[in-house]
Amino acid sequence: MKHKFGAIRCEREGIKFPSKLERNYYDRLVLEKMSGNVVLFIRQPRFDLPGGLTYLADFLVFYADGNAEFIDTKGKDTVVSLMKRKQVEELYQVKIKIVTKV
Repeated sequence: MKHKFGAIRCEREGIKFPSKLERNYYDRLVLEKMSGNVVLFIRQPRFDLPGGLTYLADFLVFYADGNAEFIDTKGKDTVVSLMKRKQVEELYQVKIKIVTKV
């Protein structure tokens, strides 16, 4: 099935990704972890929203310097994803970083 925005589904190490962008960012995080800059990363942290909705970020990254950040890879950002992201940021008091290319 073709993705509505033209994203190409792919796989790495048995993990299925909805886009090459997300897979490439995963590859980057693996390298950063090997170098020691990243301590740990979690795929698809979930945020529950009012009305039974959810928002899945792509990664939660913990850095060696003690910082952490939520990352969402987006080839195309839609109005719906922007609205949901703003809701998450307001409700959970976090910032979600958008990555459009690796």
